[in-house]
Amino acid sequence: MEAGSKSEEEHLDTPHPHVDLEQREASASPKIWKYLSFKDILIGILVFLVIALTITIIAVTAPREAKQPGHQLVPSALCSLPCPHHWIGYAGKCYYFSKKKRNWNSSRSYCESHNASLARIESEEQVYVKRLAGNHDFWIGLRRDPGQPWKWLNGENSTLRIAGKGGECVHLNNEAIAVASGCHTELPCICSKPSACTSSNCLSAS
Repeated sequence: MEAGSKSEEEHLDTPHPHVDLEQREASASPKIWKYLSFKDILIGILVFLVIALTITIIAVTAPREAKQPGHQLVPSALCSLPCPHHWIGYAGKCYYFSKKKRNWNSSRSYCESHNASLARIESEEQVYVKRLAGNHDFWIGLRRDPGQPWKWLNGENSTLRIAGKGGECVHLNNEAIAVASGCHTELPCICSKPSACTSSNCLSAS
């Protein structure tokens, strides 16, 4: 009897393999769960940051795309500077008064090299140009073939009154009067091109 009791006690004291494995799994489970929870939280934070960054980029770029040239809009800040440096804006045009003397054809080429043309000066612009030109003569974009009407560079007939009969090209004298001159005469010139901003393509300042 004592031997039997002792054997049972030894059996009870000996760790059971199955029970020991369950205990190890139970003790390991909290650690695994803790590790997975931290990983899940980290992934969640990263996903949130990516989504937030994407939304921010869309919000910033969308207004810029709406103002691209295809929408015929120009920022109001650009409208405050419609002409390049050294050019003068007036009535939707930009004017440049070149001081270097050239013949009419060279003056035309010079203006075209600046994405402009020899200026078309209508009668209502003569007073303004006179104020800017000072006491100088300037070539403008008006000429004719012998015996033909005076034409602007775009081929339109001119209604400007031309003084003198000295040649087939026209300059403005120091009184802003259009005068016929020989095309080989060397004079300064006035270049012009459309202003970068007009009422039709600029955003309201408000």
